[in-house]
Amino acid sequence: MGAFETVWGSVGPVFILVGLGWFFGRRGKFDAKPLLDWVIYIAMPALIIHSLSRAPIAPSHLLEVGFGNIFVVFAVVGMARLYVRLKGDRDPEVVVCSAFANAANIPLPLALFAFGEEGLSHQIIYMTCNAVLLYTVGVALLSPGKTGWRLVLRLPLVYATLGGLALSLTDTSLPMLVARPIEMLGQTSIPLMLFSLGFTIGGRAEMRIREVVPIVALRILGGGLAGVLYVWLIAPAPAVQRAILLGAFMPAAVQSYVLSAKFSGNPARAAAVVLVSTLLAAFYIPLLVYWLSSG
Repeated sequence: MGAFETVWGSVGPVFILVGLGWFFGRRGKFDAKPLLDWVIYIAMPALIIHSLSRAPIAPSHLLEVGFGNIFVVFAVVGMARLYVRLKGDRDPEVVVCSAFANAANIPLPLALFAFGEEGLSHQIIYMTCNAVLLYTVGVALLSPGKTGWRLVLRLPLVYATLGGLALSLTDTSLPMLVARPIEMLGQTSIPLMLFSLGFTIGGRAEMRIREVVPIVALRILGGGLAGVLYVWLIAPAPAVQRAILLGAFMPAAVQSYVLSAKFSGNPARAAAVVLVSTLLAAFYIPLLVYWLSSG
């Protein structure tokens, strides 16, 4: 199988499922909330525990991936604040949508399909760190004076990550009677995450390209450059490099829209950023995966 077929074998299923979700989101024929609840509270925690227990992560890798996410987020926050100051754009969505990437729906399936269990386990660390920052720093940016620690403490993925890391670092295996149901539940998360992403952006976003192009550029190019700089500075292991770069180049997080709707006054703009950046991802992600696979 050639390089092109290998890349599209990893990327193609991701965007087919996103497209299917987008189609049903545009039609608006059913309520996706139960689907999202299943992913967030059951399927994703099961996937995290299964993956981390199957593919142990060295403590040094854990720290490098975590600090990599922190570096990328705060580097883009700095870039976005400079842009806001120069343009006089006071909407907090500019900073939040720029700084926080989609660290779950797209990169987790890509990491699994392209880089296997090791890639998935490293990407889960990036995702968890990103979620904690989004619900604390992101909420504080959208609504100064508030933080989302209560939201963080209600996220099952945080506890699943801690549990999975405990199993990984202590080299402990779950009994087959427990491990097999967890594995089966986790297997439902990948297709449902992708479908729910498509459903969300299909049903709630409007195309407002002129307003969102600078924000999309900050998210994809600014985030990507920050990831490249971090990797260049610390020269981590290949698995760590892939996790950081894959996460750094991702489109805007769907949760940026959700939090904007809850804490700020311009959720339509955030939804448009998510839509436009995700559509662009369909074109550049195959090249990104090819680059990371050949590096």
